[in-house]
Amino acid sequence: MSPADYRALAASLPKAGIYALSGGEPLLRSDILEIADILRPGCRTMTLLTSGMDLSPALAKGIAARDIWTQLPVHGLKAAHDRACGREGAFRALVGAFATLKEHGARYSTSTVASRENLGQLRDILEFAVAMGSRYLLLIRFLPGGAGLKRTDLLLGPEETQRAYDILDEVCGYYGLRGGVGVPNLPCMIDEKRYRHIDLSTCGAGKRWFVVGPSGELRLCNHSPTVYGNLLHRPLDEILAHPVLRDFAADRVFPAACAGCERVAACRGGCRAAAETLHGDLRGLDPLYDERLRSAHSSPAGHRNQ
Repeated sequence: MSPADYRALAASLPKAGIYALSGGEPLLRSDILEIADILRPGCRTMTLLTSGMDLSPALAKGIAARDIWTQLPVHGLKAAHDRACGREGAFRALVGAFATLKEHGARYSTSTVASRENLGQLRDILEFAVAMGSRYLLLIRFLPGGAGLKRTDLLLGPEETQRAYDILDEVCGYYGLRGGVGVPNLPCMIDEKRYRHIDLSTCGAGKRWFVVGPSGELRLCNHSPTVYGNLLHRPLDEILAHPVLRDFAADRVFPAACAGCERVAACRGGCRAAAETLHGDLRGLDPLYDERLRSAHSSPAGHRNQ
């Protein structure tokens, strides 16, 4: 979309609590700050999710001036982060991005995807993020999508997921920070009551938030591949009348195995987009619940050094 498209889109949308500028890599757009200026009046908070690879001092200065909260990924240390990002030099660029944001007074946090490959190093990864000045630690359990569909061996089982959350809670408690979990859980499999320092997520896709793609296409969330309409060509209310979106808004999309559970309206049986991506069915099983996926890879690499 062009800046003119964003102006038209902004004028048609209701006020939002938060706009998150993400990608892909949003900093590949030379007009990203102009887009931020167009969208900023329509929300209370604006965030920017970037790898940091293309973060210049001028961009950092502009981000700080607009009070945009930046989120940087930390998926490993040194070469492990490069491998996770699929690009040599990604970790060096990440360290530079931290320094640049700090120099210009920008606020920033970090996100980490936890998988069987990095679970053994997760504490070190999170403490590195703290050392770099992260004000909030977001943890996301690995969900296959795109090239990751070939790496179901990286999926965490319930015990591994619980361990990852334990580490996050311990690190946050020790350093006096808050942390969060960015993917909905299954409270029947994960003990959520034991945590004091982290925010546990419920799925707001199709109810509290949506994703708008670079051409105006509307999806439930950034993990879902399904487009329900284009906001450049159809009004939001008309798109939201889609039967699937109505069911999401009414919390009626969940696996058959969860029917009758008193907590299903809150958890929806875990991540619906992950079920859709893996099984082609929004009402399929979250990989955390899917024994077939978990039993297929019972000897995780990188899990030995807990």
